Amino acid sequence: METTQKSRNHSKKKVETTQKKVETTQKKSGNHSMRYKQNLEDYMKIEIHSLQETQEFATKMADLCRNKQLVITLDGDLGAGKTTWTKSFGKALGVKNVINSPTFTILKDYKQEGGVPFHHIDAYRLEGKCQDLGFEDCFDEGITVVEWSEFIEDQLPQDHIKISFEEGIDENRTVTLEYTGPVSKSIVEAYHD
Repeated sequence: METTQKSRNHSKKKVETTQKKVETTQKKSGNHSMRYKQNLEDYMKIEIHSLQETQEFATKMADLCRNKQLVITLDGDLGAGKTTWTKSFGKALGVKNVINSPTFTILKDYKQEGGVPFHHIDAYRLEGKCQDLGFEDCFDEGITVVEWSEFIEDQLPQDHIKISFEEGIDENRTVTLEYTGPVSKSIVEAYHD
């Protein structure tokens, strides 16, 4: 375990890591800084301190994911920032429609710039359900963002990006960015560069 200080609130928060080698770097973005902790093998931790930083994180990820066929899973408690991140991500991809949570409809389809599909799945209402709803069709085209992915984990493609949001005090979040295959690895590694 290592301890990370959140400079804005002068509070300490413990962040669990595996026993693998961890490298910490500081990167500047605008008038603020985001702290990155990268496990050199399969994941990275990012400290986010504001809505603006959440939007910047989503925008940078959109730039790296553009023109790829990809699934991104978002997990975290209610109010952790999953839908907020998705709105910023979709906007950065050129989605013109208003993006909101598909909690009751489960799936919403949008078009990225250039007409490429962008799917937004909220699997929260699928907890305990064992039915195949044909999500594989979404996974085979464009970019799909899945909130509450643990409820459809057996339907996810092998190679995807996992993003987990852990709430802190106020707008502070610890975000874990993880890859599961070669395409997702290239994006996560490019995010750190």
